[in-house]
Amino acid sequence: QAACGCCKTSAVVAFPMAMCSPSPSTTELAEKVRERIGVDENDLCICILGSTTMQKATEPIVKAIAERIPKAGLGDGVAYITGGMAGVQQHFAEHFDAEREHVAAARHLWHLLPEGQSSGFGRGSDVNVGKDLDERKAVFGELGDIYITVEGGPGVSKEATAAFDRGALVIPLKRTGGASSGMFGFPEGALERPKFASEAAWAALCENDRSVEECAEAVVSVVRGAAAQRSLEQRARPASLRKSDSVMRRWSSRVMVLCCS
Repeated sequence: QAACGCCKTSAVVAFPMAMCSPSPSTTELAEKVRERIGVDENDLCICILGSTTMQKATEPIVKAIAERIPKAGLGDGVAYITGGMAGVQQHFAEHFDAEREHVAAARHLWHLLPEGQSSGFGRGSDVNVGKDLDERKAVFGELGDIYITVEGGPGVSKEATAAFDRGALVIPLKRTGGASSGMFGFPEGALERPKFASEAAWAALCENDRSVEECAEAVVSVVRGAAAQRSLEQRARPASLRKSDSVMRRWSSRVMVLCCS
């Protein structure tokens, strides 16, 4: 049983690859992971992607986002997921809901790792899937509804592209450089402002002269707007189609058009 995210050690939820024969696809494994962490088709998975080493200027930005986003009023059905790696993901985990005012939110922090590995992070719970890092990354790219990217190299770009291509929303902090600024083949469409994001908020993600607080609040604003848009899209769909349409559960093609326009 997974422990509360504010505990000193992370619980481990084992998730074997060889569940059946033939082996399940990465999409099926991602769905199983969502089930194991208690996230259904109406809930939201927010994934964090970033460099394994950070610039000093980036650290306070990640800290501010980690402290603010659990308090964004997105409801209880939200899971925050990292890949259990050093750098951006560890820094996010260490500062997640740091004031501990929202203990329930801390229970929603998860770290996805290959079989037999643990994050060692002091907050959140580990979930194991995939025999190696490549398989874990493939599942991670299928898991989230929203991906927040910070700095990053070719690996971050590859995971962001996989997520964007299947219809997930990618929110790049362009100001932090690296993949998030468009390098290493990062998806060009993800760099364009979605229509549900204000010009001011998007600028705060891109421009270095904006304060750390402005950047963190901008991330929260864009995530709120995306969640509201998704809710509208879901309500517009017939109930009989909501559960069967996996793309709709993440982002509809209509929202993707907004992201790319």
